[in-house]
Amino acid sequence: MRWTSRFAHSLAAAALLLPGCIIFLLALPLGASALSVQWGTNVSDLASLNQSTGECTPRIRSSYASVQYSAQAYDQNGASICGGTIAKGTQVTFKPQQYASTDIYWFGTGFYGDSPYGDWIANAAAPNGPDICLAKNYYSSVLDTSTGQLQDHYGTLSVNPPAKSVGGFGSVFTCSSPASDGSVTCTASSEGSANVVFGFASTYGHFYASDPQPHNQCTASDVYGWGAAAIQYPAGNWYNAGGGRGWYICPGASANGPYTLEVPAQTLSCTVTVVNPNGSAPSAPTVTAASVSGPTQCVVGTPYTVTMTSTDSDGDQIKYAIDWDNNGTIDQFVPSSGYVGSGTAQSASRTYSLEGEKHIAVIAIDSRGLTSGWTVLTTTCSIQSDSDGGDGSGDGSGDGGASEGGGTTPTLLIRAFPSLVRLGDTTTVSWTAANVLGNSCTVNSPHDNAADGTGDWAGPLSVGVETSPIQSQTIYTLACSGLDGSVLTQSTTVSVLPVFQEN
Repeated sequence: MRWTSRFAHSLAAAALLLPGCIIFLLALPLGASALSVQWGTNVSDLASLNQSTGECTPRIRSSYASVQYSAQAYDQNGASICGGTIAKGTQVTFKPQQYASTDIYWFGTGFYGDSPYGDWIANAAAPNGPDICLAKNYYSSVLDTSTGQLQDHYGTLSVNPPAKSVGGFGSVFTCSSPASDGSVTCTASSEGSANVVFGFASTYGHFYASDPQPHNQCTASDVYGWGAAAIQYPAGNWYNAGGGRGWYICPGASANGPYTLEVPAQTLSCTVTVVNPNGSAPSAPTVTAASVSGPTQCVVGTPYTVTMTSTDSDGDQIKYAIDWDNNGTIDQFVPSSGYVGSGTAQSASRTYSLEGEKHIAVIAIDSRGLTSGWTVLTTTCSIQSDSDGGDGSGDGSGDGGASEGGGTTPTLLIRAFPSLVRLGDTTTVSWTAANVLGNSCTVNSPHDNAADGTGDWAGPLSVGVETSPIQSQTIYTLACSGLDGSVLTQSTTVSVLPVFQEN
């Protein structure tokens, strides 16, 4: 893709503020450049050099030139490996990309200019004469005021292809000799990390330009037949690199040679970690718990903290994975990113909103990706008992209030234990009421029938009634009449654990 002149000019203006800038583009998908480095610099005002002997055509003013190098590193499946972890024994390829015309671009400002690509040619020589007319070499169209005709200009930046190298394998990789394209095939032979470096030696380039041609009339047959166009740099002054017609080499500040663009050496780094997938998994973690109410007591609405410790016999770093509700899904990694040393304790907290029995499952994972067995901590979460009483389960609602000083304020409390069950399990519902009318209390039980067939449980107090099997989320509601005849309600909810199916 070639940029429009407006974009080229805008980028040129920005580039003038960043001479010698280096831009790294990392971790691009395979098929594009997995790694690339782009070097660029401002170019001398070639239009103002050697005015006594002529100018470089097209007039290259306020210019910028850029050269890009790319490389790939991938396994036998074609997956990029830079910045990743691979298994010992994996075969990989480190490959500097072949040079392409699009790796070089240059442009100037002040005219109706496009952004030509360049050429990779040994010794930064001129391309073949007929290549002048390639679309990639089009630079600008300028009105010749003497003839009133629009003329097209073509130019190129030719860069000498630098030597490539790949190194830094250390003892982690065993590698073959470089292939003809510079690629190196290696086998991950030892555990550890290697910082593989792609090197591109310093090099240089020359700018070339052609005589202007009538607009849209540049053809290969015209290259050597321009009788009307004078040779801009004749022998003895400036010279024509095409042998009498064709490309002119752009002059430098000295009258003794061409302008040379010096391109410094560049490097690309690719860090790869090799692990042995057949190592030992970490031990099942030891899990202890604490809350503000005691070392093992879980209280609804209060943070409940678990502390985990595991060791790895290989000395690998580890992290912990927590399934807070024991439903087969990882809810949290500790630490949230990276690993900690073997034997390093880590802590995490969760605040439960529902009372009942909790099963907290924890595993340890080492840096190889090997996992321990699960450790399950079981605790019971309850509502904090205090002098104020309570208003039921954490998810309940209603008009129940606390009894103050033995007064007549009605209090209702209903709870299910456990409040989170597996599909088809039962639970136990208990309730109590104070300062209510006699036997006015009933508990609506959607899936249970009392002995009298009413579907409700009656009475102001119950130490526990076992429900029928729970098939879905169920709400049990306690309703009582206050001493003033008002109806008061309080509810508790029993939820069903999601069914976990391992694929």
